[in-house]
This record gives sequence, structure tokens and C-alpha cells, in this order.
Amino acid sequence: MLNAIPLNGAFTDETMDEQQPIPSEFLTELSQTLLLHLSEENFGPSELAQAMHMSRSSLLRKVKKESQLSVSQFINQFRLEKAKEMLRVTDKNVSEVAMAVGFGSTSYFVKCFRERYGYPPGEENNRPEAARPINIEVESKRKQPWLTIAGGVTLIVVILALIWNFKVNQSEVSTEKSIVVLPFINDSGDSTNRYLIDGLMEATLNNLQKIKGLKVLSRTTSEKYRNAHLTAKEIAEELAVTYVVEGSGQKIGDKIILNIQLILGQSDQRMWTRQYRRELTDLFSLQDEVARDIADRIEVVLTPSETARISKLATSSPEAYDLFMKGAEQMKQGPEFDLNEALHYFKEAIKIDQKFALAHALAAMSCYYLDIYKLDKPHLEDLQYHADQAMLYDASLGESYLAKAMFYLQNKAYPEALPFLEKGLEYSPNSYELMIQLADYYGTYMPNTSKYLHYALRAQRLNPTEKDLVKQSYNYTRIGNALAQTGFADESIDYLKKAIGLYPENAYASYILAFAQYAKSRDLKSTLSSLQKEFARDSNRVDILKDIGKVQYYLRDFKAAANTFDAYEELSQIQHLDAYDHESLLFAKTYQMVGRTADAKLYADKYSSFLKRDKSAYNELGMAMYQSYLGNQSASLKHFEAFSKENQLQYWLVLFLEDDILVDDLKSSPSFKKSMSRIRKNFEKTREEIAEHLKEEKFRS
Repeated sequence: MLNAIPLNGAFTDETMDEQQPIPSEFLTELSQTLLLHLSEENFGPSELAQAMHMSRSSLLRKVKKESQLSVSQFINQFRLEKAKEMLRVTDKNVSEVAMAVGFGSTSYFVKCFRERYGYPPGEENNRPEAARPINIEVESKRKQPWLTIAGGVTLIVVILALIWNFKVNQSEVSTEKSIVVLPFINDSGDSTNRYLIDGLMEATLNNLQKIKGLKVLSRTTSEKYRNAHLTAKEIAEELAVTYVVEGSGQKIGDKIILNIQLILGQSDQRMWTRQYRRELTDLFSLQDEVARDIADRIEVVLTPSETARISKLATSSPEAYDLFMKGAEQMKQGPEFDLNEALHYFKEAIKIDQKFALAHALAAMSCYYLDIYKLDKPHLEDLQYHADQAMLYDASLGESYLAKAMFYLQNKAYPEALPFLEKGLEYSPNSYELMIQLADYYGTYMPNTSKYLHYALRAQRLNPTEKDLVKQSYNYTRIGNALAQTGFADESIDYLKKAIGLYPENAYASYILAFAQYAKSRDLKSTLSSLQKEFARDSNRVDILKDIGKVQYYLRDFKAAANTFDAYEELSQIQHLDAYDHESLLFAKTYQMVGRTADAKLYADKYSSFLKRDKSAYNELGMAMYQSYLGNQSASLKHFEAFSKENQLQYWLVLFLEDDILVDDLKSSPSFKKSMSRIRKNFEKTREEIAEHLKEEKFRS
């Protein structure tokens, strides 16, 4: 306990005998950094990592290793230790101390303090003292906190020693607050009112998703339980969530009646029940009220910005909102939904309320999916317009940022998309759609293996059930692909086989499995056979056809590869698809090897154009291969050397690079050998870091 150790900056001989282990230089620096930001409520793990000039994952690992605490626990306990000392030696009241140590909510501070010390903070001055008081002053939020005693750093070390030595008991670990909002039941006799009740459920879910301190499972997860005959306890156990929200509603004339129940999943106990009776014109304030009531009941702290976002009305027009909900209902029907009809509803809603940001955002998303991967993009202008309008009318909406990111993705301006995806996640930290987009961004557009796996796993946690077999199959496929790219072949194969088991028609999983198995067998002929079988199942799959040609290229069967690439080009034109320009050099070299000079130049020029706009970590590699294709070995080796300094490399690179005919003339060069050695070391280092992180998350044994 803090009051059992002298805090005047010196230790007596007696206390030295019982002194706790001195924290490392790292933990001391960490604590000093926290002290500088003590009063900042939103200074959390991400901000701390940035202030320490570390990646978030590195900070998590190092803090865990040296303190046996997570970063969040470390920060929380540091704040509470400082609060305890302030209560003892200053005349600040509980609310003032709570604010001074970064708790925006006094009630939450009291709760945390009681859980940590076993008594409320108001009783601190009545506890027995074991040390001389020290004068400590913490300035207001606009100033930096500072110590008015000599030996202030020693005080930090003492507090750190307590945190260092603190063993986290199961009873003291605060359980993550997680919740699933089940589909609301339409009690109306008129089934056409279902979209209205669904809209209330969706709005409640969306508002809760804006709260950073709460894990909210995705709508696709909750939708799987629409007709499930399970108890709330069974659902909570299946999803590993703390709370379950059930609701039912009906429209009677111009009124809406909504019944909400909050259930503690572990015990199936009804914690809170309320019936809301409102005019339809009060529908918007009702959505805000329901979400805030639920947050209050489960004691989730809402920051002022979160409160403002939840309270903000999407539109003041009931007619516009009615049309919007019809469009949203159309969008979420699954793979067979009619995006054109959804877009029509959104545009009709916007005609009534031009400032309806959420309608603009979903209209933009509809345009994005209507054109995705298509050679012609007739909806691109509409996509840009609606994305810009969404940002103009509500720049605090996660969907606005997602829509704007989609515009840049559609234009292949990939670096410009990233800030919007990341900012969108700040505003909607539980958004499954943003997680998926970030995963695919790092898996496809701007490859980064660690981040790909990170977001794929985060998305899975928001959508953990296997009741929707198709959706879950593709979730597993994404994780399997990420694991394969990071070099975990066995784990990748397990996930891909699970994906195929859930949905045998998932050809994406089957063809990624072929490459994951190659990572173990190194048998390219077997890989080729597997891909050809998958293409025989669906002869419209240009992605599989392209990879068949790619394997033939690495087998150095250039005649077969050229024929396959011809078929790929023909099929792409028939389907009006525009993809894979980052692999044009493979086509060029293949056509060069079979004497088709004009075709080779066409694809080489296409690859050169791609390199000019490519901003990924692989640009130097692309330049190296392109210069090798042109016969400029010296320039190629320089680009290889530059590329060898990169990390977060895909496993396919390590597996296939030295087998590429484009590097045949470079293999004897000491410079190339040195670059390849560094590339392998960087890959293995990253793989080890990911393995350690996965163990921490209990993902691997």
C-alpha cells in the first residue's frame, strides 16, 4: 500500500530491507510521461505509445513483460495511486482530484477507487497515515502537472514499484464491458413496419458503437439471432459478451411504443426494463435516449465528444428518415440485395433533407459497391459527391469517413484513403465495416502483414459467431490469408479448412489454401493442380485464372503461362474488370520469353505507370524488378538494397522471389545476396514479433 512507504524522497535502512524491486529505466520513463499527461482524460494506450515514440504493439509487449499489467491497467493504476496521494496531502475534494488525474466522470472514479482500495475516496483522509505529507500541486487541465518537492522522481519510482509489484488477481481485473443488441421484434400487426423497428434497433446499435469504452458486436452478428430460440444467457455464452439487449416495438397510428430490456448474460438476470411511448416525430430523440440509458445502466463512461455524437440528430425530417431506413433495410439483405434500389431510397431522402449526412454516406457506399473492380465506373462522380456532402454535413460520423475513404480506394489513391479509415474508426470504434476495410487495405492495397492480421482478428471479435455460415466463412478466409502472409502456414491451413467446412462454395478459401499448402510442401505442380481444379468449378474466376498463369510462370512454362494470361485478359474484358495491374510485369516477362515483343512492351508500360502511383513499401522492389526487366542490373541492385530495409513483408515474397526469372542474372552478385539475407531476417523478426503478440492474446498455444 502507498501509505506504508515513506514518500519524502529517501529510504531508511529499515525500509531498504523491505524495499520493492526498483522499476526499470523504461518504466520510470513511462511514468514520467504519464505524469505529464495526468489530467488528460483521453490519454490512453495509443497516445502513450506515440509519446514514447513506440508502436502500440511494442508498448503493449514491453509493459506486459516488465509490469505484468496491460497498458490500460498500468495507466489506470498510476492515475489511482496519484489520486490517492492527492486526497491525502492536498485540500482538493473528490471531484477535483478525479479531474486532476484524468477521470472525466466522478462516479466512475469513485467506482474504480473503491474496487482498487476497498473503500471510497472520500474516506482517504480518515485512513491512518504512515508518511510525512508532501506538498503536491496538480494544475488545471490547461497546464502540466508538476511536483513541488525535491526528489519528485523518487516519488515516481516508488509509485512504479507498487505497480510493478502488484499482482493482478482475477477478482481485481475489470471485465471488458461487451454487449450485443439483438434484433428488435416487430409487434405491429403490419409487417411492413418491420423496417421502422429494425431502424430503431440499428440506431441504438450505431449509437452504442460510438462509445470507445464498450465492445459492441456487429449488426451482422446480432442478425443471426433474429429467429433463434435461445435464452439471453445462451446467446451471451456463445458470443462471450457481458450484456444482451432485447427489444420490441410497434407503431400505433402516429405513436411508437418501444420496450427495452438489458440482461446480464452470465445470470440471465433482467437488470433494467423500460417502455418508451413517443410520437413518431420524436423518433430521433428516442434513439439517443435509449443508447444513453443503456450506457448509464452498465456504467460506461461517455466522453463529452461521444455524448455529442450520440445526441446529434441524423435528420429533422421523419419523411426523410423513413426513406433512409427503407434504403438501409435494402442494403443489409445480404449478397442478393439490390444496391440500385437502396441508392434510390437514399437519394429520395436527400431530396427532402439535403443535409442528411448519414444518407449521403450510405449513398456513397452504394455507389462504391456498384462499381467495385469494374473497368468502367459510372457511379464514381456520384460517389465523390455524396462522400463530400457526408463530410460537409457531419465530420464526426464514422460512416462519412468510410465513404470518403471509399472514393480514394475507387480511384486507386490508396495512401489518401488511410487517414479517413483510421479517423473513422476513432469516431466509430466498434465499426465492423471499418475494421474489414482496414484489414483489406493492409492485405491488398498497401500490404502490411501485422496490421492485416490485427484488423482481421479485431473484425472477427466483433462478429464471432458461426450462425451465419457464409459470413463467418469469409471472416475465417480473411484471417487464414493474413496468417499465410505472415508465415503461419499451419494456422492458416486450419482457418481456411474451417472456412471451407462452413461454406464449401467459398472458392476464395480454396484457392488461398492451395498457396498455404505450398508454403509447407514447396510443391508448385501440386499447387497448379489445385488451382486448376478450383477454376474448373467456376470458370468466371479471373483471380484464379491469373494465379494459374503465375504458377506456370514460376514453373518456367512460359508458353502455358502466356496462353493463360491471354485467357485472363479476354475474361477480364468480358467482365469489364480492372484489377491486378501490380502484376503486369509478370505478363510482360512471360510475353517477352515467348517472343511476343509488342505484348511485352504493352504490359511493361502498364507496370511502369503503376509504379509511378504506387506509394506502398513494395515500390522499391517493383523498381528493382522493372530495372532488371530492362537489363539495368546496377540500378536493380540499388533498388533491392533500398527495399531490403523494409519490414512487414508478405511470406509469398520470401517464398517466390529467388525463383523469379527476373533475378536470375542478379543471384551471383554479393549485393543481391546481402539484400536477400536482410529481407529474410526482417521477415523472421516481424514473424517472431507477431507470434509473441498472438500468444499474449491467447490466439496460439
